[in-house]
Amino acid sequence: MFSSLCWGFSSCVNTKKAIYFREQGEGTIRSSSVVPETYIQSNDILSIQVGSLNQDASSAFNVANKADVSATTLSGSRNETAGYLVSPEGYITFPILGEIPAAGLTKTQLTDTLTRM
Repeated sequence: MFSSLCWGFSSCVNTKKAIYFREQGEGTIRSSSVVPETYIQSNDILSIQVGSLNQDASSAFNVANKADVSATTLSGSRNETAGYLVSPEGYITFPILGEIPAAGLTKTQLTDTLTRM
């Protein structure tokens, strides 16, 4: 009985190496799909960091990132997220600059808008 049991275990092992992507060779597999850029929506929380050579000058813009928006999950734990909340109307309130339209823009577009101001 012991010999048939050993024979049964040894017959299940595959000793061949599987070759996937035979013609690919070594290297990276290229993908033709492009990841679409996402658009900012109402109720998104944006993390925006302003940097400059003078930290005192940029610190006024980074204060709002410390304001916490908290939510309680189903398990009862609290998630606290800091950032600029996009209003239902699609604006963020940025220090000194006031209300800035953000909804419908991409991250790159909003960055360009803030840089130009």
